[in-house]
Amino acid sequence: MKRWVFFWTLAISVPAFAGGMALSVPLIDRGTGTLYVEGKIGSQGPVSFLLDTGSSFSTIDQAMLERLQRQGEVKYLRTQVGMLANGARIEVPLYRVRHLQIGKRCTVPDIEVAVFPHNKRVILGLNVLSRISPFEISVDPPRLSMTGCEVLAASSTRRLEPSLAILPQKAR
Repeated sequence: MKRWVFFWTLAISVPAFAGGMALSVPLIDRGTGTLYVEGKIGSQGPVSFLLDTGSSFSTIDQAMLERLQRQGEVKYLRTQVGMLANGARIEVPLYRVRHLQIGKRCTVPDIEVAVFPHNKRVILGLNVLSRISPFEISVDPPRLSMTGCEVLAASSTRRLEPSLAILPQKAR
């Protein structure tokens, strides 16, 4: 009987992860009404992303762009006209970054970032948040939960790959 319970529990649990594994990372509340999450952009890190659901694009500054260019981790795409929170229009260059990491285990490949030369905040905008959706922001305790990540191994920055050890002998 125990075998059947285990089998049915396993059979019911596996489909829940078919669309992506739920992952939760802590948010940092600096007491200013804004929330931040730790991560990396390309090989640059650690970075504190300002979580901004009102920003269409994730953003970096000129200094980070230059570091990413030296590492060959960014490619120019186009210039984009955008509107700032104060209503002013601005032209900003958009670049594609190879990957972005949220927390220690969530990676999102091929991300577009806008470059704001004088801005010192790195923003995690809706273009990334939509890629990790569905997501949930909790303020008590401050956490970001998401399912659209490529989950990294806990002790490494590599993607998890299936092991040949679990495949039947004929499939190897």
